[in-house]
Amino acid sequence: MFFFLLTGFSPFQSKVQNVIGMALGANRTTGMTTSIDVLASLYGNISYEHYFKISKLLSITPAVEWDGSSYIMDGRFTKTSNTVYRFEQTPPNYSQNVLYIDAIRVPVLLNFDISDSTDRFRHFASIGPYTDFIIKAEQRYKMNYKKYKETAPIQNKIQMGLQAKIGFVPRKIPKPCGLSFHCGFMYQFTNYLSSYDSFKPFGSYLKMGDVF
Repeated sequence: MFFFLLTGFSPFQSKVQNVIGMALGANRTTGMTTSIDVLASLYGNISYEHYFKISKLLSITPAVEWDGSSYIMDGRFTKTSNTVYRFEQTPPNYSQNVLYIDAIRVPVLLNFDISDSTDRFRHFASIGPYTDFIIKAEQRYKMNYKKYKETAPIQNKIQMGLQAKIGFVPRKIPKPCGLSFHCGFMYQFTNYLSSYDSFKPFGSYLKMGDVF
């Protein structure tokens, strides 16, 4: 995500090729057909991105990110046989149910410079697809005063979506590095289950990056 901001200014700074950044935000669950309540969600991201210049105003930025999401909700993933996956409400005796999903994300963004060359800050906009590789999914809950945790049986370990962002960086980056900022949005197109509705996250975040 922050990789977008990296690429946003990089076409003009030949020595600025990389960004390491951290993001914090939240996800909204979309596409759920069942009456599941989501009390809160949290999203975090650590990423590395590198830009490839296309023209004076355009660049492409591939990146590698670690993404972590958590959802406090009364919904859970279940697997009742080798082929039957479901996303359903937690039993009445469950409490403090939290779903955690960790993924390696690989986005590829097209970056546009949208600022005037005389501006003190360079403003940019980025958009492109991403692929998530889920590496861990866990459900934690409390039942009869005891705490439990279990693997969340998510059927589709590879997810696809779209990312977009806008941000700014100083036109003259202080050496040896500088800071960049942006806000981003992301929407997952694919479902966690093949034969049963679950949800598709729509997220927003703020990111700060170290440019070098």
